[in-house]
Amino acid sequence: MYATPDYKGLGASVSYAFGTKAGETGQNKWSAAAMYFHGPFAATLAYQQVKFDTTPDDMAGIAGFRNQQALQAGMTYDFRVVKLFGQYQYIKNTITGGNLTSNGGQLGVSVPLGGGRVMASYAYTKNSGTASRSTWALGHDYDLSKRTDLYAAYLNDKVSGLDAGNTFGVGMRMKF
Repeated sequence: MYATPDYKGLGASVSYAFGTKAGETGQNKWSAAAMYFHGPFAATLAYQQVKFDTTPDDMAGIAGFRNQQALQAGMTYDFRVVKLFGQYQYIKNTITGGNLTSNGGQLGVSVPLGGGRVMASYAYTKNSGTASRSTWALGHDYDLSKRTDLYAAYLNDKVSGLDAGNTFGVGMRMKF
């Protein structure tokens, strides 16, 4: 792996691996990423490709799994009164007998409130065929100190053809 030095908020990295076992030089894995973090704006773009053998052990035994390509792009802008988030993801799985693809996007917002933040997010993913998934979440994060915060969040997740799932969580985080 090689990571560039930070230059005025701009950085990049590349990585390469021959395989997960000796003699697997054709089952390579590589990635590249570019990042920009300066002032109120941040963006990142990442790509990875992972190749597998014909009977992979590293993909839970999914026979015929040949290759996975993933592209992800994300941005955020902090207006101080509101912080906006956006993300796009594309994944292509090359499998003997047919490929599977996934396109997804996410939009989010964080608004300072008192000593914490109210956060909301919506994501939608369309998979090859008819499967789709929509997820939304609402939460609050309250800072007790620079290192400790309390949070509460609710998430609703719906996959086409299935009942919606609902999750509620509360907790305390301590950063070291």
